Amino acid sequence: MKQRSIRKQMGVTLTELLVVVAVGGLILAAFGPKAAELYREFRATNEAEKISRFYAKLNSRFGSDGYAGLTNQVSINNGSVPDDMLKGTRILNEYGLPITVTPASRAGGTNNMVSIAASGYPKGMCAAIVRNAHKNFSEVTVNGTAVKNIGDTLLNNTRLGTACQSRTTAAVTYIGL
Repeated sequence: MKQRSIRKQMGVTLTELLVVVAVGGLILAAFGPKAAELYREFRATNEAEKISRFYAKLNSRFGSDGYAGLTNQVSINNGSVPDDMLKGTRILNEYGLPITVTPASRAGGTNNMVSIAASGYPKGMCAAIVRNAHKNFSEVTVNGTAVKNIGDTLLNNTRLGTACQSRTTAAVTYIGL
């Protein structure tokens, strides 16, 4: 009777390794671009939600009395800044760049509105962020171009697209009552 030599296999063969790499490459090719797109959409939605939460907190603390004297430090001191936007003594957006809060005067009033200015939105994400956040604000400008005016309920999508694409990064100012 012939005896078989039984040896414990250690490691993998080159063929097995190549098959795993090929399958991994196919999966990455199929789902990689979609995963990157989903991540960009997540960040845009997250930024819009942060800005909206920040505005809601400011409005609940200052809205009835007006926004006179409002600064970043005042909003930090009274707890208006959501924790995920506060980095030490700075208010930062999703992209790690500063946000500035100041009073604004519109519609015949004085310091009756709040301005939240954010910079550094990548031009490819700018329109998605503004589309998600604009509903909470009376006025929105992108790179100095008004894309929503007081009294409007809808964005001017043509101006939004042009303004967002006009620079590598976008500066957006949200004005709320």
